[in-house]
Amino acid sequence: MKRTILIFLIVLTIGIISANRLMAIPQEEDEWKNDDFGRVIGQIIDADTGEPVNEHFWIQLFPFEKSDKVVRGATFKNGSFSIKAKPGRYAPSCSPYAKSEYSDDPDPIKIPEVRQEIKVEKGQITKVFKKAYRAGKLKIVIVDINGARIIPKNLFSDADIQESLDRTFADGNIEKYLTPLSAAYNGYLEDGERTIGQLYPATYTLEIDFRFTYLGYGSRRFENISIEKNKTTEIKVVLDLTDQTGVYGKVVDMSGNPVEDVHVRVLKVERSNINMGYAETYTDSNGNYKLIGISEGPYDLRFSRVFKPFISYDIPDENIVIEKNKMIEKNRQIKTPPVKIP
Repeated sequence: MKRTILIFLIVLTIGIISANRLMAIPQEEDEWKNDDFGRVIGQIIDADTGEPVNEHFWIQLFPFEKSDKVVRGATFKNGSFSIKAKPGRYAPSCSPYAKSEYSDDPDPIKIPEVRQEIKVEKGQITKVFKKAYRAGKLKIVIVDINGARIIPKNLFSDADIQESLDRTFADGNIEKYLTPLSAAYNGYLEDGERTIGQLYPATYTLEIDFRFTYLGYGSRRFENISIEKNKTTEIKVVLDLTDQTGVYGKVVDMSGNPVEDVHVRVLKVERSNINMGYAETYTDSNGNYKLIGISEGPYDLRFSRVFKPFISYDIPDENIVIEKNKMIEKNRQIKTPPVKIP
């Protein structure tokens, strides 16, 4: 008798747990059935374990018909959601609210490996368990040629660094990775270090653009970065602060007074006569500028200065040749009066 009671209690417990899981999906009133929409209700589950994920997520329904709009909503705290949508075929996508061990979904229309297709019908409920994928992280550290960490904002008053990511999937599809929610970031490259989380496991290409006083504008590109779930991949960006290859000088007006905030650029001259690649900076309060770390070769040296309301000095370009371990001095005198930009 005791054994029969024990078996009954076990079965009853399993039934209650299953019922609670289904009850976590919100049930809607019938009023919406009278309009031209259907409703998608569901819950976020872990792609590896199949268990519910009790976090807040953004939910998007991507339509297969290009003429239809993306339907957006949000989950409740337990990961359940309920969204009203026009009849049609959709691919659901999810992204966690804040710092999370789960990734931002790739585009489910373009990337088949994450696609879950659902069909919404007028006046009907479509149920779905949306998979959430475990994320990896990318840690970026800026160091000098000896491997010591650099804090750019302590070295350069106008340190400005931007990153962009493209990701390639197993089937060859490439997606430009949009900037994740700010909560997915930890730190800033101006502080010498940044960690980007919520990355879907794939192969990434990282491009870093930076502009510093004296170093000017530069870029670094890293390809074939493998991001794996539950792991942090580290990339070191090496800056050579001892490099003395480049151009420097001073900009003055016709009276010999220094001109501040003149935009100075060197643009690479290729055989096709198309300017490819450049470095840039601005003159300081004494009219001085300096660009170092520039690769050897021919360049166009370009100066420009814009004032409000849209007035610029007319400054002709000059051809220069950068040689290894040499600093070229190029001073300029700005003509007056200013010329209005049409």
